[in-house]
Parts: sequence; C-alpha cells; structure tokens
Amino acid sequence: MKFFFSYIFILLSLLHGLCSHAFAAPGDPLPIRDMYPLTNMHLSTVPHSAQLLNAGQHGMSSRFLWATTNAIRAPYVIDAETRELRFGWSYGLSDDREISIEWPLVYRGGGTLDSFIESWHDFWGLPNGRRGRVSKDSFEIQGSTKNGEEFAMHNDGVGSGNTQVSFSQRLFTSLEEKFLLNLEARLSLPTSSSSLGHAGVDSSLGLTASLNTPPWYVHIGVAGLRIGDNEISHVRYALWRYETFASIVYLFEHFSLASSLTYTSEVVTNIAEHPNYTSFLDVGGSIPLSDALALELGIREEIVSGNGSQDIGFLIGLEYRPD
Repeated sequence: MKFFFSYIFILLSLLHGLCSHAFAAPGDPLPIRDMYPLTNMHLSTVPHSAQLLNAGQHGMSSRFLWATTNAIRAPYVIDAETRELRFGWSYGLSDDREISIEWPLVYRGGGTLDSFIESWHDFWGLPNGRRGRVSKDSFEIQGSTKNGEEFAMHNDGVGSGNTQVSFSQRLFTSLEEKFLLNLEARLSLPTSSSSLGHAGVDSSLGLTASLNTPPWYVHIGVAGLRIGDNEISHVRYALWRYETFASIVYLFEHFSLASSLTYTSEVVTNIAEHPNYTSFLDVGGSIPLSDALALELGIREEIVSGNGSQDIGFLIGLEYRPD
C-alpha cells in the first residue's frame, strides 16, 4: 500500500504543474464504495465530509470504480470483477439542509485485472494467495451455506443499479465552521431492472462530524443500516448492521492527500466460514481542474478481513461543487 500512496503523490504533484486553481470544497475525503460482489448491490456508507452546499447551489459528480475479488475458502468461491459508473446530483435546500440523488451503471463479470495483479505481486515479491486455484479472469460466485444449501450468482454483464436518495441536516456549527455535525438519512430504492440490484428498500440513519483546521481536515461518521431485501440467490444478509469511517486529509496549495479507514459489521450471515466484518484502507487525493471542478484518484485495499471482501479497488472521479 505504501507504493500506491507514493505513486498517487507523484501523480498529483505532476498534475499540480498543469493546474493552479484553488479548491472550492477543500478537505473532502475520497468517496470509495464497497464493491464486493456479494454486497455491492446494497446500501453502504462511504467516507465524506459534513460540508453542505449553500442554499440554491447545485453540485454534480461522476465517479468510476473498478474492483477485483478473489475470495476462496472450502465452502465458497467468489472470483469476480465489479465496475461502477455512478452519477450524482445534489442541491442545497438551505444553508443547513442538502438533498442528493445518485444512480449507478454496474458491471459484474470475469474482468481483466487478474494478470495485472499477479504480475504486480510477482514484481514486489508478494504472495498470490489462492488465485492459482481458479482460471484467470474467470467469473465464479458459488458455494454452500451453513445449513448445506447451495448458492450461486450466475448473472454477469451490465445493468442499472439502485437509485440512492440522501438528506443531510446540519445539527451544529461552531464559530468559523471549524467543527460541523450533520444528521443524515439515506434510502436505496428498488429501481434496478437487472439482477445487479436489490428489491425492497435499504435505509440508513447516521451522524457525520468534520473538524476543519487547515491544512488538516478530519472526518468521522457512523451509521446504522437496515436491509430491505435480505436474501438474494440464497445468500442471506443481516437485517441490521452498522458502519463507521474515519478520514484525514492534508491540503497542499493545489492538491490534497487523503486516507480513510472503514469498518462494517457482519453483512453476509449464512455462508460457512465467511468473515463477520470488513475493514478497508483508502488512500489517494484530488486536484482542482477549475474553481469548482476537482479530479479524484484513489485506491481501496482490504486490511484485515480477507476472503470476505474485495481485494483491491480503484477510483477516478470528477466532482463539481461550487464554493
């Protein structure tokens, strides 16, 4: 992971030479999502700040995430690649209230990253784990549950994901907005027309706090989530779970570096030997392309919960957010 962080730092430094704009919304963490094939159709929490748009302002975003998973244990094989192109729009209802809508286009299949990852591991002398037990760039999601029932997800391809609607309410603002606290509610609606989404309505309620002391920015969030469709293809999901994140951002003159830790309690409940939590480390940064438009680059790596989460994921995004 230290190599990824170094490369992103070098790339952002080079881009800095091509751009001299200031950030419109400085100090935001990277909003990298859960892309694990068994769970990415459901609502999840992403690192974010408590900064809201002013009344009447509009914000837009477009983000592409690309992740690979090779989770192999005796009871199951999860070998797949997931990609997501997510579009977002947000609006400041007032200086203390914001609403946003997101819609994703999702791909799930064998992908193309296996050879690259194995070559990367070989170059740095890292182990390939159990990747040799399945064919390269194959698509396989199958196994057995705790009661011996077989499960499988055979549907690959491209399809619409579920639309997400969010509402944020400012609860507290300190002098000069150095400390911000928001209450946030989110819904994931059953709008998907493909097997890559979920039925029912997922929902969450949480708190996000931001401490803004330039050039350092710290963000912490916690949320409780309820799954509306808690069984898909014989895979059962926890009806209730919680997620939390902690992010730190350092703002240079014309680019930022960000790192986040994310923890999720048990999501999949009925697969034998499946981990009962997930945890990730995100690293990356952003650079302003104009006074309101920023380019985001990031990488997500699992840090503890092996064989129950994505291996590695990549983010490239554009966010328009006026000052």
